[in-house]
Amino acid sequence: MKDILVRFVPLLLLLLCACSDEGANVFRIDIVEYQEEGRDIEMASLPGGTFTVGSTLFPHYIIMEGAGPGGSDDLMINNERPVHVVAVSPFLISTTEITHAQYRTVMGTNPSRFSGEIDMPVENVTWFQAADFCNGLSELMRLERCYYQDYTCDYGKNGFRLPTESEWEYAARGGTTAEYSFGSSESGLSRAGWYISNSENKPRTVARKQENPYGLFDMHGNVFEWCQDYFDTYNCGTQTDPTGPDRMGYYKVVRGGSWASQPVELRSAHRGARQPGSATYTVGFRIVRRP
Repeated sequence: MKDILVRFVPLLLLLLCACSDEGANVFRIDIVEYQEEGRDIEMASLPGGTFTVGSTLFPHYIIMEGAGPGGSDDLMINNERPVHVVAVSPFLISTTEITHAQYRTVMGTNPSRFSGEIDMPVENVTWFQAADFCNGLSELMRLERCYYQDYTCDYGKNGFRLPTESEWEYAARGGTTAEYSFGSSESGLSRAGWYISNSENKPRTVARKQENPYGLFDMHGNVFEWCQDYFDTYNCGTQTDPTGPDRMGYYKVVRGGSWASQPVELRSAHRGARQPGSATYTVGFRIVRRP
């Protein structure tokens, strides 16, 4: 941690702290016991704004011949297209993925396959477990739970939840328009993220790589991150605070790539999908809440 918040008693204070020395937009949730010396949850306050979602790096591609209208045309699809404009409202987002120590503090367990350091990102969690963590942390902080018993989300509550896909991409881009937050060349990736070429085949301690322009770590690689939305193809047109398809689907969106990913999966626009009940050692999560 860049600067450790000094505590004089080994208690869970569970308070949203005042601005840190790192800048007026970073806040700490002090939940980790003093003796463990793990990271507190740091939240960056993002102002919201309008940005372009998706990428034209790859063309449309054929998924089935004769699948177009009337069966006469090839069906062309690319799940990063069409590129479209989205407006997102201000929100807070954790500067790192949720770690082993943070997850254990809230949930009492650590499901991760990998071990070693308490500030490694928690992985091997289902989407439902990630949502349960959000509700658990909200209760500890005396905030409103965002998830109901059936896991539908109330976006008007003031507690913690998973980021929508649009919030995640807005945060990952950090105000940039290139394929990565640092540019469009893979040559800079080793400075910004953990992936198949430098991870040594395991997730790594958070915040060891270069932060993006919004002060967020590991948006490229380390572990994929669960998003709130069910997976669907994009729609055209400008949207404001989209939350994905209204209907329930088979897959939830995952973003960011992992320690086992090729560079293409670490791009800001790359979209992945996993069944929400599945758990794998390449997927973790970070959290958001409204200001």
